[in-house]
Order: sequence, then structure tokens, then C-alpha cells
Amino acid sequence: MIVVCDDKLSELRSEAESIATGHVVAPVKEEINTMLANKTYEQLNILQGQIQSKLASNEPLEVEYWEQLLKALTVWKAKVCFWKIVLSNGVSLTLTKHALI
Repeated sequence: MIVVCDDKLSELRSEAESIATGHVVAPVKEEINTMLANKTYEQLNILQGQIQSKLASNEPLEVEYWEQLLKALTVWKAKVCFWKIVLSNGVSLTLTKHALI
């Protein structure tokens, strides 16, 4: 839960900074979140390994994008774990759904 909260706080600070400097990153964040949203924990683990391999390789790539993707992936893994706990305890999905996503 701390990972999710820290990410949201960082996101809000980043958005404020982006607005102040005129830098636009929202479409990239949306793309990343759309890509990760429907993945299982296992799929996220596999993707994490692939991204780490890509970053460790010598191939030319946009490092900032892949690092941002890796950070978002860590947050999505925390969200998946959280939802597994919430749903296994019988908490109503309708009451908690809006709290995190």
C-alpha cells in the first residue's frame, strides 16, 4: 500500500512540475497504465524480467521510457497484491474500487 501511495504522491508532484514547465508526459503515462492494467501478477513479473534484460542490453533504446515503465510496473504489482488481499477478505469491490485506480 505504501508503494501505491508513494507513486500517487510522486505522480501528483510530477504533474504539477510538468504544468509549471510546460512539459507533457500524460499520454505516455496513459499508454503505460493501459498496457499494464489487465495483467496478472505473473505476467507483470515476466514483463519486468524482459524490461530489465532490455535495459541491461547494449541495444539503443529510450532509457527514460523503459525506466518509467519499470517503475509503473512495480506499482501495478503492488496494486495486484493489494486487490488479491482485499478480495480474499470479502470486501465489496464496489466500495473499494475507486480508492486505488
